[in-house]
Amino acid sequence: MVVIGVRDTKAILKVAEKLRSNQIPHYEWHEPDYAYGLTAIATAPLCGEQREVLSCYQVLKFAGGDGQPSCSVTANACSSASL
Repeated sequence: MVVIGVRDTKAILKVAEKLRSNQIPHYEWHEPDYAYGLTAIATAPLCGEQREVLSCYQVLKFAGGDGQPSCSVTANACSSASL
């Protein structure tokens, strides 16, 4: 499993549009209990060119071990890339 992060609602909407325009199967979660709107997106397993579509986003990496945080978010060089 790969988890990417984005800064805000505008950014997650861009991700959803990017997935649609590249015909990548995905599911969008819209928060039902509050007026948060779109809060998460899941895709089917990706490979090849499909993975490249999301390669410019922050990735949640799990560490562990002596004194290391249990997880962290690291940014790729093009994490602020637009559509």
